[in-house]
Amino acid sequence: MLTVTQARRAIGYRVSMPAVRPSFRIVAKVGGCRMPEAATAVQRRRARRAFSLSELLVVMGVIALLIALIVPPLQLARSQAMQAQCSAQLQHLGYALTQARHEYEYYPFWDDGGSRLRYTWIDVLIQQRYFENPRGAYCPEDARPDPINEAHGREAALAYPGEGGRAGIDYSYGIGVPLSAGGWAWRPGPGPENGPGRRRFEGVDRDTAGRVLAGDANWSWIYNLNGAGRNTYTWNYPTWYGNTVAWRH
Repeated sequence: MLTVTQARRAIGYRVSMPAVRPSFRIVAKVGGCRMPEAATAVQRRRARRAFSLSELLVVMGVIALLIALIVPPLQLARSQAMQAQCSAQLQHLGYALTQARHEYEYYPFWDDGGSRLRYTWIDVLIQQRYFENPRGAYCPEDARPDPINEAHGREAALAYPGEGGRAGIDYSYGIGVPLSAGGWAWRPGPGPENGPGRRRFEGVDRDTAGRVLAGDANWSWIYNLNGAGRNTYTWNYPTWYGNTVAWRH
């Protein structure tokens, strides 16, 4: 088969081919080199990719709004989780105290009242294997020690366990003084420890739902839920030194 082009070449017909033109023009000269138009177009596209100040401000505002919407629910969920953990730990301490009382017929004393590094009622439960998780004796939100605990520790010249030389008493929970061993024999007024007027705490098994056995505290004991004075010298009156309930949750 003979094509038209082949036939034209056979008779000497000159075929003129169109000249191939470059796809770009020389439009700029940079550093002694002439840059093609296509390269400058790429540079213009790259320049257009940058954000303006107003666009950046809009983006930052949207991010700030999202943070304001997301962070509070996360903080609430974290607080609720800590509260649930603290409640579970107090429940386990309650079981341990109940076992101790069934075996010894009384609850342990709040602390030894002697050394600078106090031996507390929680230490008694741990030593007697009623409470086998020492980490469960610390509230997740306890600063270890809390400021009130540390201030009280400095006043009483007590040392908080661990390094750092801080003052205070160990653990995050206190036992109710009237139900502790120290509340079983108390005096209605000042006087010698074995003087007249000594009384026994009766009816410990009555109205158990209305008594605070243990709770979040800034010391090893809990006297009352408020403090109004210190003039009666009785355990069942609000006392200045016994207001150690820590409202962490």
